[in-house]
Amino acid sequence: MLGWFLIFVGIGVGGGARDIVHDHFGYIGIVVAGVLGALTSMGGARCVIHAKRLRAPGAVDALAHDPRPPVVYFRPFAADVEGSQPLGSTSWQTNEEQLSAAMNVIGPLVAIGVPQEPLPVLGAARLYVDDSRWQATAHELMACAAIVLLRIGRSPGFWWEFTTAVGCLAPHKLVLLIPRDEALYEEFRAASRRFLPVALAPLTAWHKKKATRGDLKAVIFFDAAWSPSVVDVQTLRVPLLRGRPNMPLVSVLQFAFGPVCENAGLPWKRPGINPRMVALIAILVLPFAALAVVLWSSRSILVLTMMMFGYRSLAARSVPVSPW
Repeated sequence: MLGWFLIFVGIGVGGGARDIVHDHFGYIGIVVAGVLGALTSMGGARCVIHAKRLRAPGAVDALAHDPRPPVVYFRPFAADVEGSQPLGSTSWQTNEEQLSAAMNVIGPLVAIGVPQEPLPVLGAARLYVDDSRWQATAHELMACAAIVLLRIGRSPGFWWEFTTAVGCLAPHKLVLLIPRDEALYEEFRAASRRFLPVALAPLTAWHKKKATRGDLKAVIFFDAAWSPSVVDVQTLRVPLLRGRPNMPLVSVLQFAFGPVCENAGLPWKRPGINPRMVALIAILVLPFAALAVVLWSSRSILVLTMMMFGYRSLAARSVPVSPW
């Protein structure tokens, strides 16, 4: 409740109080109020995230309540820092939460958690195991997974996961997540040649980044012969009306994983038109449309009036004046 309260207070301070602040403090007051409002909303969003982490279900509960094969997510633990960040100054939906929501059309997203972490990162349901058991647990998760998402990294743990996945999974079950780090990808691309039958290609357009799409650059999946295909997340075109303004990364990932699901024979449904996006566009467009109608009507009335007065003036000049 505190988080939501701070978010609404921040919106009120930054937006609703502008006139009051301007009357007393001028434009400097408006700037200060805007900054304070944004900071208050950001603090509120983080309170909401913390409260949700306290209630986050574990992997055991998630798998018990969902009979579908899971989507298993392996990543360097350092990636949890980025995954736990909201995708906007006032957003309370983190990167990994939106990844989890997008994967839910396939199955529940589960991951091995960081040992001894006080609270789980929001998104994938966490499974906690001892260091002596994590490799065996990873094997078990791979064996029951619908697909395996593997975010590339540099650690020995990542390379064990990658080589194990290549060795034991059918090619269509492995999906590589490539972050926006060109040096890391080129390093991985060179080293992975020893393990993949077909070399990975260089990626382009590294400079292109959209703030609502997080730090994920691309998704790479494989056909039966380990030939890779790439979906560029940052440049992928998503139909405007099928986006989700409150969770923008979800619709992007759903479109990005369309060919992945088709390749793996998994169910996938094209995201439908989002009523919230339609309402948002209507809110933005209708005032301008109404103004255009008013201006057009005013112009039409003006033209009609000018025509009427012009006709009367012409008629008056054309009537002959009687000499009597």
